[in-house]
Order: sequence, then C-alpha cells, then structure tokens
Amino acid sequence: MSDNPPWYVQDENGEFVVLAVPLRLKEHPEIVRRGLQLEPAYPMKVGTVYRSSHHKDPQYVVKILDTDTEERDIYIRLLRDLCLMNSEPGRLGTRL
Repeated sequence: MSDNPPWYVQDENGEFVVLAVPLRLKEHPEIVRRGLQLEPAYPMKVGTVYRSSHHKDPQYVVKILDTDTEERDIYIRLLRDLCLMNSEPGRLGTRL
C-alpha cells in the first residue's frame, strides 16, 4: 500500500467504495487530536481530499499530499509564507 494518494476504501468484495474515508486517515493522530469527523469532500478529488463534517463549525479540508511530486515542497513554502504574513501586523490576509 502506497502512502501517496489516492487512498481508496474497499468493501469485503474488493470493490472500491468511492465515498468512504480510509480508516488510516480517520485514525491519523492529528485527525484524532483535533477531534475531526471526516467525510469525502464530494465533488472534490476522490481518494485525495476530505473535509470535516459540514454539520460542525469550523470546517476543515484535509488533503493527502503526493510526496513523489513537488506538491509537498509547494505546501511547505506556502505555509511558511502564511506564517510570515501572520507575524507582520497590518498586512492583508493576516487571519487564517
């Protein structure tokens, strides 16, 4: 089983259950720590993007990054830039 997306759920017959959240994502320590109840972010990218329950605010989106591409490095750079923006008073977009 690859750690890269897409992560699919299979039923007892080996069929893919497209609109299910993989157990390994539900049980991820950070998801558990935050108390998030995840559901597929339909119609976003199946097997890659999930969201917290739409019945509970605030809502979160969880995306499984493909570490075999530049995607992880891009997100690290974006997060670093957001942190810099949040530390400079008076800049637009200081609230996440």
